[in-house]
Amino acid sequence: MNKDRINKLKKIIHNALSPLIKGEYALLDIPNHYNIGDNLIWQGEVNFLSSLKDCREVYTANFINWEEYKIQNVNTILFHGGGNWGDLYRVCQEMRNYITSKYHNKRIIIFPQTVFYINNDLLKSDCEIYQNHPDVYICVRDKASYDILSQHISKEKLLLLPDMAFYLDIKPEISGCKTLYMQRRDFELDPSKLIHISNCDIKDWPTFSNNRYINSFRLKWMEVKRFLSLKFQNNKILSKFVDSAYGLNRRDARSYYVNLGIKFFSKYNKIYTTRLHGLILGVLMGKKMVIVDNKYNKCMNFYKTWLKDFDNIEII
Repeated sequence: MNKDRINKLKKIIHNALSPLIKGEYALLDIPNHYNIGDNLIWQGEVNFLSSLKDCREVYTANFINWEEYKIQNVNTILFHGGGNWGDLYRVCQEMRNYITSKYHNKRIIIFPQTVFYINNDLLKSDCEIYQNHPDVYICVRDKASYDILSQHISKEKLLLLPDMAFYLDIKPEISGCKTLYMQRRDFELDPSKLIHISNCDIKDWPTFSNNRYINSFRLKWMEVKRFLSLKFQNNKILSKFVDSAYGLNRRDARSYYVNLGIKFFSKYNKIYTTRLHGLILGVLMGKKMVIVDNKYNKCMNFYKTWLKDFDNIEII
């Protein structure tokens, strides 16, 4: 249905990034958590990197379990894309800032991000770090994000590219006869944008519960495992149980979450979504999509930049 348009977006990514990645590289800030959307991005990044020649991955790590000495000799440092550039998810931003400010001798590439700041002073101080780096490329996945950063960073350092999840290899399937209203369960939900839909399932990703107490417990348990993974990592005996990418989690987590998301969407024919990667996965699977959006218009900004000519997308 949208196959040619999807391939066009993949080609845009390939043409822009493939000439920039040579030699040995490290991929950092990969998602060691159960948000299916971030794992879709990660799988897309893996698929893209696997298609390249003349380069080799030597290290992959999440933002908790990365070890600095393991990036000393790589040519290029890559950062996972997504929606954590700005002041909402500072731990990831500060990791990027630290490495970019310290390693001026390495090429640094940030895979496509959405940018959002509340604090304009923080925006300026962050941008100064990247403006001062001699060999950095910041990919942004919508025009609004590009406009924010281009006020403070030279345009030759910025690349406007689609989300890396478009490198997923998913066969479109129109199976399913139900309607899903995908309502996110985190602080990015904007109650003022919610609408009433009858005869539908109201759910977030299957890794999030409709019960806020269950979600709270899962979040605390995730934090406990991250804490333990750091303690184990610093112990000669226990460190063998810690993986730089997955911490103490299952080693097939990425493929597990990707497949879980695909299986979840397979039950539905039409999907209303407040999540960007609900929109992207639905497009890849050939579903009828309706954009409701999140608090800072992540879906609409992406739609306006890349999806306006796609079939089967409606806007509330």
